[in-house]
Amino acid sequence: MRPTLNKDLILPGLNIQIPWSTQILNGSKTIETRNYPLPKHYVDIPIAIVETPGLLGLFKARTVGLVWFSGDIYYETEEAFNEDVLFHHVTSDSEYYWKSYPKKYGWIISKVVRFVRSVEAPGRRGIVWTGPVSLPVDVVGEDGALV
Repeated sequence: MRPTLNKDLILPGLNIQIPWSTQILNGSKTIETRNYPLPKHYVDIPIAIVETPGLLGLFKARTVGLVWFSGDIYYETEEAFNEDVLFHHVTSDSEYYWKSYPKKYGWIISKVVRFVRSVEAPGRRGIVWTGPVSLPVDVVGEDGALV
């Protein structure tokens, strides 16, 4: 039996646009690309996935799960970036492709947990610029998200 928690979880949050957020949650995307290295204090800790609508704007930002990163890699060349396209899913037709941001890092995903329901995201979001995300404990589910 799972212990009952009576306090909200306070975690850092990371904006990830749909469809990449969905690909992370379903396990097909195992590297998240960014223009900066993974801050060392975020290695191997749960980070809230704040799903954003991108250009579609069909919903408000929402917190949909947790992700853990084991470290990062630096892509020195476009060729190196393309070698990992099956892991990060950022193709040459994307505005986030290597040529648009030639300083690219891949954050290696080690674990993901999808919430049983989404939670409205805080006003300011993003792992570098915002404070922590408060999550009701009932969104975690029975799969032991924080173990």
